[in-house]
Amino acid sequence: MPGIAIGNCIPFNRGGVNWSSYWATLISATVENAAPTHVVLTFPTAQISLDATDFTIAGFTVSSASWTGAVLTLVVHRPVTFLDLSLTITFVKTGTTATVTNNVAGTNLLAYYDHVQGVDPTKLYDLSGNAKHGTLYATAPPSFTALGTVSTGTEKIDLPALSGDVAAHTIIVGYKQTNKTDTMGQLLVNTGSGNFMNYFFNTAPGLKRFYHGANYTTYLNYVQSPITDWEIISFVIDHPVITVYRNGIRVSQSASAYNIKINSAELSRIGFKGINGVTAFYNKALSDAEQLSAYRSLAAKLRARGVTNTNDAYNSVICDGDSITYGSYASDWYHSYPNQLRTINPSISVLNLGVGGQRINTMLTNAPTVVDPLYMSTGVTKSVVVCWGGSNDLAVFGRSDTDVYNDIASYCSGRQTTGFKVIVLTILPRTDCTAGEETYRQSVNTSIRANWATFADALVDVAADTRLDDFNDTTYFYTDKIHLVDAGYAVVASLINDAIEALV
Repeated sequence: MPGIAIGNCIPFNRGGVNWSSYWATLISATVENAAPTHVVLTFPTAQISLDATDFTIAGFTVSSASWTGAVLTLVVHRPVTFLDLSLTITFVKTGTTATVTNNVAGTNLLAYYDHVQGVDPTKLYDLSGNAKHGTLYATAPPSFTALGTVSTGTEKIDLPALSGDVAAHTIIVGYKQTNKTDTMGQLLVNTGSGNFMNYFFNTAPGLKRFYHGANYTTYLNYVQSPITDWEIISFVIDHPVITVYRNGIRVSQSASAYNIKINSAELSRIGFKGINGVTAFYNKALSDAEQLSAYRSLAAKLRARGVTNTNDAYNSVICDGDSITYGSYASDWYHSYPNQLRTINPSISVLNLGVGGQRINTMLTNAPTVVDPLYMSTGVTKSVVVCWGGSNDLAVFGRSDTDVYNDIASYCSGRQTTGFKVIVLTILPRTDCTAGEETYRQSVNTSIRANWATFADALVDVAADTRLDDFNDTTYFYTDKIHLVDAGYAVVASLINDAIEALV
């Protein structure tokens, strides 16, 4: 085990321990593969007055500490991965630092790039130890910045062959696109039997697709998607399926005709405008928990560079519904209730599946193929679905209260069967309801209130909140008296967050 050379005595002064001298006696600081949440500090003698509050570790939260003889074990909030490389620990009492040797193995890691300039500015250095260094395109190299490599549309980085076997692979890319309307070719992999790429189209801002061979799959599709935010996307290619994760949680699962080999790859492919921050390749299909662990490591690296919109994604939240879930008439996408939920609670990664005009019976029909594949059984603390539907069924399509209630109950119970924790919402009033339709709305809400515990894990009774029970109140409702404004969406986000926190 690597160590740190030190002296052998612990000087004391009249005020007690000389902390500078004591820190200088640190023998070793390591994290071991068998216990990747444990940072082990070894001293010549114990100083049991030291506890978790006396140390900080960049990219981690120190949650507890314990002494065994002269060995102090600090427990951190997430497992250390190989991608964390060496850790920096700070001794709070003196402000001095030491390097923690990371002994966690980088199993199945083919290459890892943090897009920071090294000794040779024409290279993108592979930090996996496999020496798969990239070469900046000679005639149009991207520029290095503190955040990563920057491209303006004509630059690319060539990577060497990473694996010669056709097998399952995981590709992780962390980037920020300059404009959501720019055509983008951010990653291209030469597979020998077809190309795989992560691609954006300027013909439909917010439409996110990847190509695998001659086929493409749309994995996010909402025009107001904040695609100029930093995102970390994981592609897990494991025939017969490809699973896509965005910021730690599943956002798509679709068919894969074959596995791939990586003969070569291009990053920041010509057409991309933005910043590449981190990239990693594995020659295995990472599990939910494994890719989430890798995501958390890479997100911490980006946060250390000043990126603010990544988190550790402890809870996966899928928001399914109509235009109110989508965020219609919010000032921008950032003020939809799902995105405000993410802002309120940094432990949440959220996917907005709201579609304008959507009915609960459509949600029920689509859920087995659209929602259920997004369930995460490992890695996250909670995998949650928020069901908010029925408004359009009653006010636009003339469906009965019985049919709408039954569809809501069936939707929720079906997601529970898959494994999700389910939160169901009551239906808000709207100005275009006839007297009969309003009676149906109240009937559905009454049934939900009486029976929600038989098909859901929590009820958020938005219709009973005095801030949201009057569609004439323009503080919360848009002037169409159907949709909400930012303040209304904030109320919904707060209520749902309380429900998520209470789930067990």
